[in-house]
This record gives sequence, structure tokens and C-alpha cells, in this order.
Amino acid sequence: ILVHAVEFLAKSLDSGSQALLEDESVLLLDRIAFGCLHLSTDALKAWLRSQMRQCTEAGHLQGLLVTGLSTEGLNLLQEYIDRTADVQVAALLAAHGPPTADERPSLWMTHYR
Repeated sequence: ILVHAVEFLAKSLDSGSQALLEDESVLLLDRIAFGCLHLSTDALKAWLRSQMRQCTEAGHLQGLLVTGLSTEGLNLLQEYIDRTADVQVAALLAAHGPPTADERPSLWMTHYR
């Protein structure tokens, strides 16, 4: 972790910021914090949309930091289930989300029970 902290502080905004933002060995939460501090509003929005798309397509649960339990978050959870067959995690996460017209959370909870 110390190595990442030193790299984080040593990166120049011109050449290293994009590399750091795309470095998947750095936690997404840390990359989001870096982006909030060092990117313009438009660049941050574009980068967050990109991260949301990548995480949703890959079913990476850390993407819920960006999507929340919105429709996009439910799409991410569906991709997670499709890749792992782990309905339990998706059902438990969706149970803490807001009520939705999407029937997937109800189906996940039914399958989990």
C-alpha cells in the first residue's frame, strides 16, 4: 500500500494522472478520490461514465461505488450473477436498495431463499 501511496504522490498531473486513473492495482475508491481532486468536472464525469461502463460490462462489484443501486447498478449485479452464479450477494445488496419497478431484485431474493 505504501508503494501505491508514493506512486500516487509522485505522479505528475500531465503524464501520470491518466496512468494512475487506469491502474487497476489501485482501488477504484482511491482512483475516484484522485479524479475528484485533479480532474476538471467534465473530465471527471467522462472518466466516471467510462468506469461505470467497464465495471458493469465486467460485473465488478466495486463499480457499485459509481452506479449505486440504480438501474445501471442492477445491470452490474446481473452481469455479476451471469459470471459467477452468486445470487446470494446480488440479493443481499439489492435488498438494501430503493424500491424499483425492475423485477430482478425480487427474482434474486426468491432464488436466494
